[in-house]
Amino acid sequence: MKRLSFNDEMMKAWLGGRKTVTRRLMKPQPKDHHWDILPGYKFGHKIMDCIDGLYCKFWHYIPGRDIDGEQWIRSPYSPGETVLIGKSKAIIKSIRPERVREITAPDIRNEGTPDTPHDSNCLIAERQSFIDLWDSLYPGSWERNDWVWRYGLERVG
Repeated sequence: MKRLSFNDEMMKAWLGGRKTVTRRLMKPQPKDHHWDILPGYKFGHKIMDCIDGLYCKFWHYIPGRDIDGEQWIRSPYSPGETVLIGKSKAIIKSIRPERVREITAPDIRNEGTPDTPHDSNCLIAERQSFIDLWDSLYPGSWERNDWVWRYGLERVG
């Protein structure tokens, strides 16, 4: 059985029932294209197809030009797979690819970020808490807006 590791803070959130979602950096990241170093070109990636959230096909494109290739990237976990988190088990309930900065306010809370005071700046503080945690795990990833696998988790037993 595969393991899904959390740092101490996230393990406490998992055990306390506050963590029901986790993100993992997509490896490999969709390939860069040599044309993106040329002046005037903007390069992008677009998800063109996903099979059960497990395999995703990225098309590399340059706006205003023809599509310039494709790459399939596989998630390390499968939908419905049971994994070990510490001494407990979880079912991978859902998987989807997204950019790290696409995280929603509910997902920030479901990631188990530390509790923040509930005032008018609550969402800003929660978001910053997530960004700080993410950057401590994957330096520079937030700035690059890397691709991630978003896993919905459900405790088993």
